[in-house]
Amino acid sequence: MDELDEILERIPGMEEEEIRRIQNNVNEYYKNHLTPTMVVAELEKHQKQSTTIRLNAEAGSTRMLLSRLGVPMGPGITSIDLSQAVDHKTDST
Repeated sequence: MDELDEILERIPGMEEEEIRRIQNNVNEYYKNHLTPTMVVAELEKHQKQSTTIRLNAEAGSTRMLLSRLGVPMGPGITSIDLSQAVDHKTDST
């Protein structure tokens, strides 16, 4: 947090161009890593590594993830059992 505090203290003296650069970087980071679509895509990458995902998310993100994984949706879902996913393969040998 020291680095963040240092940056926040520098803001009043920053040039407009530097502020715009920082804003653009923050927006790019959000778009590439934090949008519901990107979070779901990242979870999909790790689908085969775990059978349960604990997700603290908005309902829209949860519905998107369940839909893309083919997991049945229902009210009050607190965890996702990936063994229910349509494309989740398990080795039965």
